[in-house]
Amino acid sequence: MICSKPIDSKVKSLYNRQKRGESVFGYVRINKQELLVKDYEAYRASYCGLCKTLGKRYSVFSRALLNYDFTFYALLLQSLSPCDVKICRQGCLFNPLSKRKCCVYSTELEKAADALILTSYFKLDDSIADSGAFKRFFYRIIKLLMKSAMKKAKKASPDVYEMLSEYMIAQRETEKDGSAGIDKASEPTARLMSKLLPAAAEDEHNKRVLESLGYNIGKWIYITDAADDYYGDVKHKRFNPIKNEFGSASAAAQNVTMTLNICVNEAAKAVDLLKLYRNEMIVKNVIYMGMPALQGRVISKLKRENEDGTDESL
Repeated sequence: MICSKPIDSKVKSLYNRQKRGESVFGYVRINKQELLVKDYEAYRASYCGLCKTLGKRYSVFSRALLNYDFTFYALLLQSLSPCDVKICRQGCLFNPLSKRKCCVYSTELEKAADALILTSYFKLDDSIADSGAFKRFFYRIIKLLMKSAMKKAKKASPDVYEMLSEYMIAQRETEKDGSAGIDKASEPTARLMSKLLPAAAEDEHNKRVLESLGYNIGKWIYITDAADDYYGDVKHKRFNPIKNEFGSASAAAQNVTMTLNICVNEAAKAVDLLKLYRNEMIVKNVIYMGMPALQGRVISKLKRENEDGTDESL
């Protein structure tokens, strides 16, 4: 996701979160409390490796785009590859006094970094369309600054660029009529992820499994994001499929929870069938525990704000 903070603020935010051991944006997260120490260190190594790859491949400012979703994507790419993952202790730009375990620059991290840059670039169009005059101007400047990085990522990963181009067209068409519910509105994101994840697999079995996993994670992300943004979208009269389908937060909470639970259950079934070379417990932790925990917080927020009388769609 693209944050509304200026770039310098985003870098400071990343620095503060790096110090606390947190990532920045995204919904596909681990449940740290349920991970073994060695598994958490492996996850952190992928996180730090992706951060360093963004800095090396693009710029220090690109590190401000680092998020949970693409940390998971990088980890999944590494897990699907038969090649060894090399980890060493390296210094951190945001915390130079300590060295951390970090995955060494690799093809998998390059692919994740390219996909992150391209996704962030395309998401700027949404930010421009949904913002007021001042923020629109700011996002256009950011888009201009990201153009060279986008071109480099497009050259390195033309297939991902094509997927995202098709996705953006489909998403705009879906949202254009203004009345789409959660199933219809989430379909382009689900389709995108059902193509993006299988592209990382080499064997046909994993490709089929990753298609299902990607579809359900994509649908889950979109609906969770819509629930998280519900009140802001209502206040600023922006498109929100939950408002379209259910009319109010009180009517939405239970139905949205049921749909999200189905997505998580289907994703869990897919993960059980995956053939991974490593990080199996981390991947399962994300699907079994991390996503449901995040979902619970978002739905609780939806219910709580409704109880406070802030549901402006009524």
